Amino acid sequence: MKLIHIITLGFIPFGAIADVPGQDVRSKVVSVLYQPDLAPTEFDFYADGYTHQCGGSALRVRSSTVDITNRKFSLLSTALVSGKKISFRETGVCISGGRMEVSWVQLLK
Repeated sequence: MKLIHIITLGFIPFGAIADVPGQDVRSKVVSVLYQPDLAPTEFDFYADGYTHQCGGSALRVRSSTVDITNRKFSLLSTALVSGKKISFRETGVCISGGRMEVSWVQLLK
């Protein structure tokens, strides 16, 4: 019986396991963008009418460097001022205050 379980697990693609927690969110409008008194590699934003599984609508961007954070903040700032839409990826990680962590952001044409 154990042999069957091992064989069954061997056929699950590893990419499918890694993609399960998060989801891509497309074509949203930024309504609020702010950097509370956090680490210089974090900031929050809201997208109009969007709620997530963490029980809220606040989204937290975390990056590995300040330069990367500044680029993401600049993209969202441009979207906020111009009214352009964005896409982003939820990581599936809930953060205190009902925030969902976001890994990447895109500014749409």
